[in-house]
Amino acid sequence: MTLENSSDLQKEIDTTVDSFNFDTLPKLIGVKINTLCVAKSVVDSKLYRGKIISKIVKSNVEVEFIDYGITEKLPLTNVVSLPLVSNSKNC
Repeated sequence: MTLENSSDLQKEIDTTVDSFNFDTLPKLIGVKINTLCVAKSVVDSKLYRGKIISKIVKSNVEVEFIDYGITEKLPLTNVVSLPLVSNSKNC
């Protein structure tokens, strides 16, 4: 994959995630380390694909935004299940 293709892929991922309606995505059932998720940043309120990397306290987790390598400590109310999205162009 070339750098240009990588950039195009990231734009496509960002567009897909931006299209999610956070309030209608399924809530997480149980919190497990390495669970993939959609997380709403407390910094900019944008949605990102994430992975839970640690439980901080009962109602907070640390999430790594997997497309950017950034981590944030988030309340569980900012974390929902990552939906499966099919991209017919690549299937």
